[in-house]
Amino acid sequence: YVEDIYIGILGVGNDAAHFVVRVSEIPQEQYQKQLKDQQEYHRSCHVKFTDEDDEEEEEDEEEEEDVKKEIEDNSKQKEDDQKQTSISPIKKISYKRCSNCHERIPEDKLVLHEKHCAKKITICPKCNFRVGLAHMDKHMQTVHTEIICICGSHISSVRNIPMHIRNSCPDTEQVCNVCCLKIKVKDLPSHKAKCDETVYSCVSCGKRIKGSRLNSHQQTEHNVKK
Repeated sequence: YVEDIYIGILGVGNDAAHFVVRVSEIPQEQYQKQLKDQQEYHRSCHVKFTDEDDEEEEEDEEEEEDVKKEIEDNSKQKEDDQKQTSISPIKKISYKRCSNCHERIPEDKLVLHEKHCAKKITICPKCNFRVGLAHMDKHMQTVHTEIICICGSHISSVRNIPMHIRNSCPDTEQVCNVCCLKIKVKDLPSHKAKCDETVYSCVSCGKRIKGSRLNSHQQTEHNVKK
């Protein structure tokens, strides 16, 4: 009889590499001997693989080499860090105040800092604020120069003028909500009393109404909001 016998020696199932032993009416002992010879032959790395198998094997080897190299590098870096830590412990930084600007500066940089600081920065003698030497005159004029308002009030500095005009200056003008004229704050009470008794014509319907009721009339009758 003739029989093809397949024996998988690498891999599993369809991915295995196979070899063939062809038998043609031979005694069992001779068949066993041929089979054993074939097995020994293929175990000695004479099995042929495809190009794809070779490429995959090369890629696997390269990946293994990269992983090994990365592990070695990490181990080496960790050892170097441990050595560095044990040899040179972290140095505590000490600070000192600059004699010019009074900022906290690392002691090893203090001399260089003070050398440049004295050329660029000074301390305002009135508010102890750090000011650039080139801006000291402007700082004194805008912050520490007293201003007299047209109303006669004394304002501590230029930067406080808007707050004075908005909140306390009697000569500030406001618009009357009845006649829409600009009236000084100090004259507003007397103007309002007179305005409330004055009769005005409604701009929407022409009806003659006192100033005290003009706004409410326009809101309720004509949906005009002020």
